[in-house]
Amino acid sequence: MGWLQAGYSGYALIGGKTDSLHQYSPMDKKYRIGIDEVGRGPVAGPVSVGIVIMPVEYDLVASFQGTGLTDSKKMSPAARERAHALASDIALRGDIRFGVYSVTAAQIDLRGIEFALRTAVEVGLAKLEVNFNEVEILLDGRLKAPREFLQRSIIGGICRCQLFHSRL
Repeated sequence: MGWLQAGYSGYALIGGKTDSLHQYSPMDKKYRIGIDEVGRGPVAGPVSVGIVIMPVEYDLVASFQGTGLTDSKKMSPAARERAHALASDIALRGDIRFGVYSVTAAQIDLRGIEFALRTAVEVGLAKLEVNFNEVEILLDGRLKAPREFLQRSIIGGICRCQLFHSRL
């Protein structure tokens, strides 16, 4: 399964400020999902979201330690390529799954940006075959997952969130 859609030039990267989320850690969930808007194209461009899913005990931050991973807007194209290659290697091992899901400018014009973002999230979760009973979702900013999912918004970025460190 291809976790990154062909033709997309950005990547779902972890970075930004965190809030204190140590209380939000349901022990009955098997997986943790991070969702972030990864690129709003130019005025006439598409909107995309990046989604990563991992077991709750997986330490995503440790996997990228020392790589300079941060907000994709702060990284050079070469650094984004290296981060993507590392994420792809980790996915091949089966530790994570990820993808970038986009909605076209035509759909944005037809239904609006919020609808487009919601659609991208829903499509991504469906393609990653996520069972809402098994996951907790952390979303950046104003993003929302379908109501059946346990979810929390993190203002300012999900990447350095303590919940992406292992519970062990």
